[in-house]
Amino acid sequence: LPAMMEEAFFRQLALGVFRRSMNLHAAVWLAAGLFALAHLANPLGMPYLFVAGAAFGYTRAYGGLSLAVLMHFLHNLAVVYYEAG
Repeated sequence: LPAMMEEAFFRQLALGVFRRSMNLHAAVWLAAGLFALAHLANPLGMPYLFVAGAAFGYTRAYGGLSLAVLMHFLHNLAVVYYEAG
């Protein structure tokens, strides 16, 4: 569920709004910055989340929202398994 909600907000809504006033790359990286800032509870992970957010943004732009949700879900699953092990 977090992957679906975050992708709907950051990649569908925010990226869509940013694309109306700037080029794709600026919009993707701005949305990625917002995505990283939304994870303030994990300050050491924010640089990584900034890059991951950009990857999800480009996935959304070139592969669609469903693929971005799937990638985000798989990322979250990998993090949970890593932290549990």
